[in-house]
Amino acid sequence: MKRSETTGTDTSSGSNQSMQDVQSTSSTTNDPTCSEVVPLGQSRPGTSSGSTGRKRKVPDSVTPNACTNCKRARAKCDGAKPSCRRCAQRKIQDLCHYELHAKTAKEQMIREIQRLQRKNEHLEEENDSLGERNNWIEKIMRSLKDDGQGIEIIQRLKRGESHKTIAEWLGRPLSGEMQDMSPITEIRLTEAIEQYHRELVESHDPRYWTNVTADVVLIEHLVTLYLTWIHPVHMLFDEGHFVKSFKQCSDVYCSSSLVNIICAMSCHLLHSTWDDDEETRNGIYNLRSKFLEETRSLMKNAEVSKMTSIQTYAIMFLVELGSGQGLIASSHLRLATESLITKQTSEQTSESEEVAAWGILTLHTAWSGFTYQKPTAPISTHAHPFENLDLRQLDSVWRLYRQPGDSSLVDRPSFAILTASEHAKLFRIIHETILVYCGSRGRVSARSLLDLYDRYLAWREGLPPDIATVNNETLPHVMFLHVQYYTAIVHLLQPLLALDQYLKASYNALQNAVVEHAKAGMDLLMRYRAIYSNYYLSPLQLFCMVHLCDAVVHFSGEGAATPITVHFCLASLSEAKRGYPVAGPLQNMFRVTLVDYRIPISKEMEELIGPAAQIGLEELLDACTRPTYRQPMVQILPNTEPGLGQSFMDEWEKMSLKPVSAERPRAGSAGKENRMGIPSLLNQYYLASGLFLGVLTLYTTYLATTLLAPAPTNRILPEKDTDVSSRYRDESNATNFDSSVALTETLSGLNRLRKRLVSQARGYVLEVSCGTGRNGVYYDVSGGKVRKICFVDQSAEMVTVARRKWEGLWPKDDRFGKNMVEVEWRVQDIMSAFPLPVQSVESGKQSPGFTTIIQTMGICSMPEPAAALRHLGTILEPSSGRILLLEHGRSHYSWVNWILDRAAGRHADRWGCWFNRDIGRVLEESGLVVERLERFQLGTVWYVEARAPGWREEGKSGVEKTKNANEGNREARKLKTS
Repeated sequence: MKRSETTGTDTSSGSNQSMQDVQSTSSTTNDPTCSEVVPLGQSRPGTSSGSTGRKRKVPDSVTPNACTNCKRARAKCDGAKPSCRRCAQRKIQDLCHYELHAKTAKEQMIREIQRLQRKNEHLEEENDSLGERNNWIEKIMRSLKDDGQGIEIIQRLKRGESHKTIAEWLGRPLSGEMQDMSPITEIRLTEAIEQYHRELVESHDPRYWTNVTADVVLIEHLVTLYLTWIHPVHMLFDEGHFVKSFKQCSDVYCSSSLVNIICAMSCHLLHSTWDDDEETRNGIYNLRSKFLEETRSLMKNAEVSKMTSIQTYAIMFLVELGSGQGLIASSHLRLATESLITKQTSEQTSESEEVAAWGILTLHTAWSGFTYQKPTAPISTHAHPFENLDLRQLDSVWRLYRQPGDSSLVDRPSFAILTASEHAKLFRIIHETILVYCGSRGRVSARSLLDLYDRYLAWREGLPPDIATVNNETLPHVMFLHVQYYTAIVHLLQPLLALDQYLKASYNALQNAVVEHAKAGMDLLMRYRAIYSNYYLSPLQLFCMVHLCDAVVHFSGEGAATPITVHFCLASLSEAKRGYPVAGPLQNMFRVTLVDYRIPISKEMEELIGPAAQIGLEELLDACTRPTYRQPMVQILPNTEPGLGQSFMDEWEKMSLKPVSAERPRAGSAGKENRMGIPSLLNQYYLASGLFLGVLTLYTTYLATTLLAPAPTNRILPEKDTDVSSRYRDESNATNFDSSVALTETLSGLNRLRKRLVSQARGYVLEVSCGTGRNGVYYDVSGGKVRKICFVDQSAEMVTVARRKWEGLWPKDDRFGKNMVEVEWRVQDIMSAFPLPVQSVESGKQSPGFTTIIQTMGICSMPEPAAALRHLGTILEPSSGRILLLEHGRSHYSWVNWILDRAAGRHADRWGCWFNRDIGRVLEESGLVVERLERFQLGTVWYVEARAPGWREEGKSGVEKTKNANEGNREARKLKTS
């Protein structure tokens, strides 16, 4: 018998079972069923040692790791599981258990302990840093959700900044051992940031583009302002692709730097008519500075050859130019132009890049024309702009947008691409004009200038019908296109007037041509100001303004055109200064020009200029790279041929041209319309203003001469304060009224007071004594403030004139349509009954009455003015309604009142107006609650804001407020009236 078969001890080297095979067993007692074990060499009791007996049966296979029962019996075990064969035969399967071999278990245990020790050491090493790293991630994730940190973190990662830089920027300095994140932690952080980035993209969140503000409404408002007022004038990108990329957060046609610089540009257009104080303007300035600084930071690592980078630098030129930083602005425009020349690859469509290229080159040429520098010409001057584009198919819509609430306005065709195409064609001619005067085409000859002039005229004749005419419906970018045309003509012809050797008749004809073109351009600027204001325009329009006004003043001398031109230019620049600081230096330059031309500047004009007069030379150079905007004749004249002036006039006559101030008839017009269009509104002012030089002189001269003239002997003048309203209803008054008072009101500043008064109208408006509708142009018909206007006057002729003027100002076309303010016209006495509007008030109840009642120059014509005002108080909405009055009456000064009293009868007989009434006494007798009272023009003009009688505020009765206000008025009259 083999030893392995007889020994009861397992001598195997070990088991290869894994830990999953380890089974726990309980301690087992001696099995009573097992046979007693007999030592080797001895026989069992009761048997003889010599007998052979039956041979022991051995299992087919024997395991080295026997079960516990077989071990005790020292029997062979086959190792079957769950029960070996021997235990199964004895029916003790439930007691058949296997124990792990001691040696194998020990080795496996040692290996497991070593593995756990290594893992524990690794965990202990990371445990110290894990808490710190978790704090890091938590801080960055918190920053991602904050209203200013998230997008900046993303932008910094996109710029390639390390986590160290971001951590220091977040204000958490890195400790020595934690300055390097493990790759796993950094990957997790990047994934978290990318997830946040994806969420912004998926939600089309505009905050994806900028870190300056988290105000989504503000970002969208600024972008819309740019697309409304700047983009159609300077088309530097494809609007359709840009808007799509902006909304989808795509980087092909849009970029963070481009959006930030667009927002910075739109900050020039942020205006609040009701809260435009110094604090607001400083806030807008700081916001613009932040957007600009963000753009500069992004451009440090940007690829300059990308189209979005080129577009960013072009718009940066406009931002800095509007801020009065023309020197650095010029460098950015030059960088944009040169990058466009060297650009090799195209990441956008060819059509989009063509639009951008022509826009940038046009802008570059425009600035070169104003600064008299030779422009770069990467595209041939004979190339056809937008030749690969369908100008009609790609055109967008335009709406009069100023505030977020304007988005409901009706869209109308913008003709923006069509205008941009014609703009590019015009500036090809301007580009050639600059080259001629710079000497690049040799000496300036009469033939070269006449060819250029003829090209300008041909361009004007070839304008598409949609943008060929200018009226009160013309879009702002189309108006600017025509302004550029007249400015270019002035720049072409004006240097000729600096030459000598003219025949007097020729010189006068050329001078008239320059003046007439300048007047035509000024007329357009006046229209623009009346329709759109000087708050929403391109900064280059301000340069056009000073050049055109300079031409009128220079060659009109002390004529009738000069005071109106000076006032218009300085007043317009004062308005524009709120958004464009560059208007300040331009004001100063224009003032210096007036001094050089020996044009007197009134005190009122000096007040308009204000601190601009203190601007130094450095500020002037920074504004437009030169200390003056005027053409440098010292540089131009040496390049001209001898006798150029008269040669030009002779060649002009040979070509059988009409005088330059006349325009050739347009094809199909049968000669009825010339290039100058409708006679300039400005010329009407010039013809009517020859006898007047100033406000006080005009006013006193009018009173002393016209009003004090003796009355006709065959006419009895009316007695004081009698009813003269029948004279007011005279048909001739309606016909002649506007022409009689227009100049006086303009020079005396009365129009400004009308605008100030009417701009406060809101809700349901009633205008009493509307007359010929002189207030119509000042209503905010598209801003949503006014819901309905009811115009009332007792003169049918006056209402007819007013209605005709209103429909001319605000026609019912696609631009306004039914969304325009509803208007009602009534011919009746105000004391007569008519329906009142019903509106909801803050309490939620329905309250009848008008929200605003306006009356200008009406008390003088009323038989019982106090009763009329009292009646107006009864039809006013009691809780929030206001009465706004602009009246003329008695003065502060006794000598003025003496003149008024002497002239009152004649004036009342002519106009049906008692202009010497005591307005303060009328207000007191009416019972109105006067909230504001101001007096102008020697106290004869009364500006009043009032409430209905009995109106209460802050616990004080209307009677008390009225008493206090009227007592103050009486004290003022006692001190300053006779």
